[in-house]
Amino acid sequence: MNNSHSEVITRLTAELTAQNIRFRLVPVSRIEDLSEDIDYTLEQFVDSHDFAEYARSAYSFNAIKSFPEAKSLLVASVFNPAHKVIFQTQDRDIEALLPPGYVNFRSKQAMLQQKIAAILASFGFRTERIILPVKLLAVRSGLAEYGKNNISYVEDFGSFHFLGSFLTDLTDNDDFWQEPKVMDACENCNLCQLNCPTGAVGADRFLLHGEKCITLYNRNPGEFPDWIIREWHHAMVGCIKCQSVCPQNASVFKEIPLLETFTVSETETLLAATEFETLPQDLKDKFVQFGFPELHHILLRNIKAVCM
Repeated sequence: MNNSHSEVITRLTAELTAQNIRFRLVPVSRIEDLSEDIDYTLEQFVDSHDFAEYARSAYSFNAIKSFPEAKSLLVASVFNPAHKVIFQTQDRDIEALLPPGYVNFRSKQAMLQQKIAAILASFGFRTERIILPVKLLAVRSGLAEYGKNNISYVEDFGSFHFLGSFLTDLTDNDDFWQEPKVMDACENCNLCQLNCPTGAVGADRFLLHGEKCITLYNRNPGEFPDWIIREWHHAMVGCIKCQSVCPQNASVFKEIPLLETFTVSETETLLAATEFETLPQDLKDKFVQFGFPELHHILLRNIKAVCM
């Protein structure tokens, strides 16, 4: 490693660490390995050809064509805690969780890209965002490890983080690339399996049984399947059951920040509403902080499932 490269890596590491961001670099040629890994997974574990095609289309494996000078993939993780929301009723307060990765997702994603791009630009390097199977990239690069629940864990962050992937013309000098691995701590632990109400975290294979995961259903419109029991609903979106009992999350789960409290009157209005658009403007404004605007009508449905 020459001095200029060392200086870039040292400064990048120091400035991103100060922002609670961790990163790894791998050669850009590893895009081919990621593509092959995804093809194998879809072929082995996904029965629906249409779903497999849809899943693969989410990634930009060919984005390198618009950045032919790119030499490395940079994968980064930023700490992003879970949050809680309180719905007050006449009888009790009901707590609903927002798993990591939802609150302020877009602003943190933009911040992540801006920080990395600015630091590298100061050294004359270019950075562009690329959509890749970023969890797999993080594990392969050594930035993260898998939990038995198929979720990625980063040192100091546990599973409370989100990931971003970028192309850059900064050279990687190491080419560390490992087989996907589950944390050693998972070997004699099955708490996530035991706490998953639907059996999505199976003992029969590593890959999550996505068709059983509550997240699949409360991230998408429509009625919940009859087999989902009312008491299983606990989050405004997604599910955090497997993460909540994981010993690797013990430190980050100690204090879940309170994001919002809805008064008794506001809760009653939410439960009575049939469409998000009919809510009073001040109540709709509270939803802005919960994540994606396109999910607001789904959040209204999910709130009813948690509270009723």
